[in-house]
Formats: sequence, C-alpha cells, structure tokens
Amino acid sequence: MRVVKSYRSFYTSDGDRMDEGSSTGEHSCEPDEVDRIEEKTAVTLAVELISGRLYCHEVSREPWSVGAWYSRSDTPDQTAPEGAYTEETTAHLEGFSPEEEREVFTKLLAGGHLV
Repeated sequence: MRVVKSYRSFYTSDGDRMDEGSSTGEHSCEPDEVDRIEEKTAVTLAVELISGRLYCHEVSREPWSVGAWYSRSDTPDQTAPEGAYTEETTAHLEGFSPEEEREVFTKLLAGGHLV
C-alpha cells in the first residue's frame, strides 16, 4: 500500500529538538474509483498531498535520491510561553517504487513546489 506518513517536531531557537516528533497521519495514496475516473495515480495523489495539504516545499537530500522526504519549517513562534520554537512538518513516502519516488520529486520540482 502506498502512503505518505506525516510527522511534526518542534525545535528551540538554537536548533535543538524539543520532542521526539509525533505522527500526524498516514495518508493513503491508493486511487479510489473517483480518482481513477479523474485519471489520478498514486504519484498524483502524493504530489497533491505533499504540496497542497502538508505544504512541504523542501527535499531532504541534494541531489535527490530514493528515500528522500519532504519538509516544511514554520516561522518561529516568538510568543510561546516556553520560549521561541520552530515547528517542522515532514512527509515520507512508503510503499512507492523507486521510479514512483523519482516521479513524485520530478512533479514537485516541475510544479514549482520545491525551493
């Protein structure tokens, strides 16, 4: 089964991790009947999820390679009672073939979703 697993972690203003990270979801990328009618593939669904719902716009490896994940770091919250921190969201592909992983990366890059 092809899924995107998402996680959230918090870091101090010094870059130290504040927690062990927590899972925020396991999102299926298996096309259902409606997706197939709309000609959406597992790759298309993963791209829509990573760029549209999770807003991840950075890749973990330069140059890209199989096993890379995608991330987003939000602006530090300077008003938090426990001090300034940054929230990071990551998206990890699971169950995709190496060719599908490359296609996800290529589509994210071509669509202007990666910085």
